[in-house]
Amino acid sequence: MVTGEFETFVRGRGYDLYRIREYLPEDSARHVDWKASARTGALKVREFSREDERKLRIVFDNPLPGTLPPDFYERAVNLAASLGWHFTHEDVEVSFVAPGLEPTPNVFAFLRYLALVEPQEATSILQRLRSSDDYNVIVTARDRSELPPGLADRSYVISLAPARQS
Repeated sequence: MVTGEFETFVRGRGYDLYRIREYLPEDSARHVDWKASARTGALKVREFSREDERKLRIVFDNPLPGTLPPDFYERAVNLAASLGWHFTHEDVEVSFVAPGLEPTPNVFAFLRYLALVEPQEATSILQRLRSSDDYNVIVTARDRSELPPGLADRSYVISLAPARQS
């Protein structure tokens, strides 16, 4: 789901119910769910989903020369630029990551990078992505199965590699 609005099912301090679970000593008494507690005979508390989950990281995984035909490469660059511009104007907190670009929240630095970028020999930026709460949108020539373990779970992967002939 990449439409400009984020739906999240991560616990936090929002208003939508995430789940009801066992009471822990550090829980606030105001979150006790008295009906669930009465029904089960044990204290239960309500957890809520995060409301402010609007952090996004756009990753341009620049492919090796010859990996993509020139028109596919141009599509990948245009798509990354369009996504960056779109989400910046949707009031989403966006950061940008690409090989040879210091991670930045500046959309203009990202667009400048994309205007000049060429396919290059470099180690994949995907191996070096630090874990964060950000949701990733990854523009890549790689197959989803080639992503580091765990990265695909918190990412929307756009693979622009041409279909393989069998």
